[in-house]
Amino acid sequence: MFFVVLGLSFTGVYRCVSEIVHICCVANYSIDMWRSRKFFVLDIELVRQARVVGAIAMCYAWMMMIYALINIQPAFMRPWLLLNAILLGIDSLICLIDVLKGRLALCLGAIYPKLLLLGTMALVNCVKTVFHNAIEQNMANELRVFGKESIFAKYN
Repeated sequence: MFFVVLGLSFTGVYRCVSEIVHICCVANYSIDMWRSRKFFVLDIELVRQARVVGAIAMCYAWMMMIYALINIQPAFMRPWLLLNAILLGIDSLICLIDVLKGRLALCLGAIYPKLLLLGTMALVNCVKTVFHNAIEQNMANELRVFGKESIFAKYN
């Protein structure tokens, strides 16, 4: 699970940085979401700036996740978990309102992204719990993958 979460973290940083670069450097870069939403009351430039701020926040959360995984610091996983829990809650609420109003049919395409994020959050929380328990039992060095006290250094 550790390496899956680490791989997801590097992928997350890459995607956030590429989104920031595309929004800032490509003038006609379309601001699309996975589900079509229309914000007629907001100026497109304001939406672009909000996307940049959101991408920077997510990039920072992903980088904190990488730091937490490399240095066995479970507290640095909390911002990612909190940010994604808030986003999942808001998106689920909007989806529920759309279903109740009849604008969205309840199908696998509407539920799958939320279940995927929920599964990823469960993986991250599992790794966080393992780190926390290892620190409490003074076994954090047994989990270390990088550095001179890593599990790979024992075999050299």
